[in-house]
Amino acid sequence: MIVRLACEEMIELGFGPYSARVAPAAGGRIAALAWRDGGASVPLLVEWDGQAFDEHAWPKAGAFPMLPFANRLPRDGFVFRGTLVRPEPGPAGFALHGSAHRRAWSVVESTSQRAVMRCTHDGGDAAWPWPWVAEQVVELGQRGMTVTLSIKNEATEPMPLAMGWHPYHPADPDMAGGGLGFSAHARHELDEDGRACDQVEMPLFTMQPGETAAFSEWTGSACLRSPARGSIVVSCTGVSGLVLHRPVRGSYFCAEPVTLLPGRLGEKSESDGSGVLPARQVRQFTWTCGFAPASAQDTGM
Repeated sequence: MIVRLACEEMIELGFGPYSARVAPAAGGRIAALAWRDGGASVPLLVEWDGQAFDEHAWPKAGAFPMLPFANRLPRDGFVFRGTLVRPEPGPAGFALHGSAHRRAWSVVESTSQRAVMRCTHDGGDAAWPWPWVAEQVVELGQRGMTVTLSIKNEATEPMPLAMGWHPYHPADPDMAGGGLGFSAHARHELDEDGRACDQVEMPLFTMQPGETAAFSEWTGSACLRSPARGSIVVSCTGVSGLVLHRPVRGSYFCAEPVTLLPGRLGEKSESDGSGVLPARQVRQFTWTCGFAPASAQDTGM
């Protein structure tokens, strides 16, 4: 049965020039984030119109958490320490972006500047046997919006984990690669199953329509520039990977921080433990998104 998600009551946040709307019941999504300083409002995320949607046909807008795995999994699932794990696939035949953004999140706390949400998975099923509890803290401040996303493994044994965050930033249709600034060690193409290839290339992204790639050893910062308006500035802690996506059609761009390169869950090559969360342990990362107006850039601010 396909679940439909909607959010009749959103949480409104504001601080200085920043405003945001949060939709807990629609997968813990950020529905809108904008900057305004006397003039026209500048959207930092594509605004979600609030219309209900099927869980596997989510709107290309706002931002949402990817838990307990990010990006695409193989059609046959993956093996983790001898256990075959095959999360519920979507209509295309494979699982994508985890289950947390397809569930309602409960509100733990809400103020004019801050919202705390929680999502729980009881475990015990073949799709994901391990129980977990996730928490999302959304806060507006001087630097814009900061999201702290955490997950605790409630099981008595380790579980696989690949966390991520999926924002939809507005982008001009004619925007070229020079409008994007970031630094990483290497670029990884994605194979037909969505796995980041072992072969590496120079860490370049040209912003061509239909271009998607993963980047390893990302420094944790990125900048999407628009000479006429200013720059959307993103910074993250607790992640080392970045997935960039420019659609064939559509005025948006995705810069997705991830804790593990796509398609690597369950692989023995992850000897550093980045794809494993020990029993009763917590892992978290932060994503901050703000705006630097063109006038501030011109003056060196």
